[in-house]
Amino acid sequence: MVFRSIAIVWYALHIPITLLVDAQIVLPRTLFPTFALYLADVYVQRTFDPFVRAAPAFIRALVWCELLLQLPFFIVALYAYAKKLEWIRIWTVVYGVHTSTTLAPILFELWNVPTIPTDQHRLVLTGIYLPYLLVPLFLGSVELRRVHNTLQSIALLDRKRA
Repeated sequence: MVFRSIAIVWYALHIPITLLVDAQIVLPRTLFPTFALYLADVYVQRTFDPFVRAAPAFIRALVWCELLLQLPFFIVALYAYAKKLEWIRIWTVVYGVHTSTTLAPILFELWNVPTIPTDQHRLVLTGIYLPYLLVPLFLGSVELRRVHNTLQSIALLDRKRA
């Protein structure tokens, strides 16, 4: 129950973040409401996040993956977890692996890019980005364990029948 609630909240929160914040990295600013532009501008001014305004090519590629692959998944996952559908498990594993591995170069870059003025800013940015590594890794790990247990149960039943 707690796991399902965490998954639902995570995906529900991630939809507006993807559409209103992350999409600003690759889409024209004219497509966004004023409040979203303002929030992104203030965020960049306060955190010195090097990825939001002057995004390197690898970040733009990751955001396109987020928009084209992850955003539809968030919607499907919300539905599947709300309805307690078990087929979402393997897709959550895929999401967890994909997302957590994309965070490795992002976190590495945060600690090596010269445009972030202090280590304190780097720590703040690490704290902002770290949940995008840990939560998908957690979701994927839990569902991988569940898929593994299901497959073991099926194998055990097959052996008993044989």
